[in-house]
Amino acid sequence: MERVLARAAELQTAAGAGDEPTLSDAELLAAAREAGLSTDHVRAALAEERLRAAVPRAAAPAPSERDLATRLAGPEHAAASRVVAGAPAAAVDALGRWLEREECMRLARHSAEGGGAAGGAVYAAWDARTDLVGQLARGLRGGCTPGLRRARGLRAVALPADAGHTLLRLELDLGGARRQRLAAGGVAAAGGVLAGGGALGVGVVAHAVLALVAPVAALPVLAGGAAGWAIARTHRDAVARGGAALEALLDRVEGGLAAEERPRFGTGERAAGLLDAIDGVRRALR
Repeated sequence: MERVLARAAELQTAAGAGDEPTLSDAELLAAAREAGLSTDHVRAALAEERLRAAVPRAAAPAPSERDLATRLAGPEHAAASRVVAGAPAAAVDALGRWLEREECMRLARHSAEGGGAAGGAVYAAWDARTDLVGQLARGLRGGCTPGLRRARGLRAVALPADAGHTLLRLELDLGGARRQRLAAGGVAAAGGVLAGGGALGVGVVAHAVLALVAPVAALPVLAGGAAGWAIARTHRDAVARGGAALEALLDRVEGGLAAEERPRFGTGERAAGLLDAIDGVRRALR
């Protein structure tokens, strides 16, 4: 059935017969129910199409996501999206409370369509805190979620899916972590090249047979290249952990748990109060 409907849509587009009035969301959901499709899945598909129109990055990877670094180490970003109950502003507010309180992040940008009216799209970004308060927070609370620990920041886009639901897309910036892995892999590969070149040079100076020296010199080059490739590939694990952490954040937003405290190693409220006091002193001394 899905293939028939998809082919019919293709034929209609090719014939230029796309000028008929489009269906409303309610009519499309009703048609989906008659066709035996889950309305939740159709609602999610509608929201994802609106997201692709609002955020081009969600539709296709940017050119930088298809370069050599990406093929070696993986993408710079981890992403996750889900349809959650509530208005876009409420979803972003719940997410922000958790990130700022529990994940050592601070709000960097926030904008809302329609002046923040209920139901309008909301865009927000948080940066990882690298100041004194952020470092203390990581120490007192045992650090933030492992999948978010190496991120430079997090972006969120919330779009209305229907009257009572929101599509929330999260994107984690892991560009800094990827550059570190690539640099470490490059050092390992360069070390292998230098070692191989040194062995070859020694062989030439000693007038050794080139056929014997070349394989010996090639060994460190191959070993360094393999080690560098393996180090760079470890970034893919960081991307996977980041994606899992984003799914956990969506679970919290969906379950209405984002405003809860998460005690770490018995610190709880005392750690939060101490950090608030330190933050207030730091602002006063500016």
